[in-house]
Amino acid sequence: MDETSILKVFFEKVGEVGFYNVSYENLAQELLLDGASLKSQFPEPIDFLKALLKSLDKITLAPEDLSLTLKEALFECCMVRIEALDPYKNGLKHLIKEIEKTFFYEGRNLLFLKDITPFLLKSMESILKEVGIEPHFPKKWALLIVFSLTLRVWIDEETGDLSQTLQALDHSLNLLFLKYENF
Repeated sequence: MDETSILKVFFEKVGEVGFYNVSYENLAQELLLDGASLKSQFPEPIDFLKALLKSLDKITLAPEDLSLTLKEALFECCMVRIEALDPYKNGLKHLIKEIEKTFFYEGRNLLFLKDITPFLLKSMESILKEVGIEPHFPKKWALLIVFSLTLRVWIDEETGDLSQTLQALDHSLNLLFLKYENF
């Protein structure tokens, strides 16, 4: 079974039972896979998220989008990735809410963020490289903040046109370019 199908089912389950409560046994059964092979491909729940990030990093802009202004190109890169996350939205929403709700009193979320942050920054690096920006550490962090704030709006957006998400991303990028003129 292809990785995309596995990720879709995993994040559906996350939306139902939570990130840390997905049973490998039930997941393997639903996917008609051997539990041991699933566990070897994804040893920890965080590995599903890492695989999702890697799949997003394979998404590239159309050649005509590369002639946009820097802000427009960043906007397009971020939106293309957010749109690609749509099949995983319920699970991501549950995960984000779970982290927000338990962040200060559950140590595993701090460890989770420590483990996933390098992969998030690598994903931001791929966006920066795609639009021709040298991916310096502060720029990766700044873009991660922009992307995270936009995702936070996206997970709660109920409109089909993504108008709130588009507005949030545009606003965040405007602030980024105001703060860092030479971004």
